[in-house]
Amino acid sequence: MARFLASLAPERRGGVVAPAELEAALVAAVQAGQEAWPEVALDPLEFVAHLAAGMPDVPDLAVAVAEIHAADLYLACACARGEPRALAGFDEQFLAAVGRSWRPRHPLADFADEVRQLLRVRLLVSDGGGPPRIAGYSGRGPLIAWVRMAATRLGLDLRRRERPGARDEDELTLEARGDDPELEYLKTRYAAELNEALHTTLAALSARTANVLRLHYQEGMTVDAIGTMYRVSGRTVQRWLAEARRTILDETRRLLSERLGLTDSRLDSLIGLVRSRLDISLSQYLLPRSEPS
Repeated sequence: MARFLASLAPERRGGVVAPAELEAALVAAVQAGQEAWPEVALDPLEFVAHLAAGMPDVPDLAVAVAEIHAADLYLACACARGEPRALAGFDEQFLAAVGRSWRPRHPLADFADEVRQLLRVRLLVSDGGGPPRIAGYSGRGPLIAWVRMAATRLGLDLRRRERPGARDEDELTLEARGDDPELEYLKTRYAAELNEALHTTLAALSARTANVLRLHYQEGMTVDAIGTMYRVSGRTVQRWLAEARRTILDETRRLLSERLGLTDSRLDSLIGLVRSRLDISLSQYLLPRSEPS
């Protein structure tokens, strides 16, 4: 626990709630990593310091540590340090899974092998003398979800390079549904405006709302795990998520109405596009934000 506390920001080291529970949670996290990856050589104190570096700003550190995907974080920590057996395990169990969940017609499926090769370099190789990107995995969601999200973003970057005339907002309409000519026209004509309105709406969210959405959609945390962090029930978190979705859709519709002057039917069609892809948009475009203490 001393190593863990020393690795926290100075302002967070005092006033630890339930130190005995924190110590027990840290020991359990180390044991979970060692049991899952017995062949990986990693100093437990290095792992504990790594764990501390990614701790969310919550009052009960013991609960936060207990909610960590410890085995995944243990492997990621060893990979960040270049441990050969950890790198081999990451390749076999995580990189090998990239692309398996993409549907046959998904735009990324055709070059999954290329994405895997480039992702290996992007996540595991140090860039410019700093730690490799896998060091940024915090353990608050499953490692496989984090890897798949990184793969999706890399795949989209590759697609945009191959299509120099494409715009970032094209991703909003990657999964076109149906053969409605009117809908196809709206997606093409107002893609930039739709993307801008959604980004504006997301940027205006409160810190708590943005963090809850990020934890759920980007980190893959369950509503119960988020509720534990915020000391509320999972049902309350579900309500927060539902309210956030309604706010995003309503505000995006308001912005589009002000900027485009479309009829209600066309606005409804555009918002239908946002609604159909909102989960994907949230997982891609939300950025980490800190809540005020």
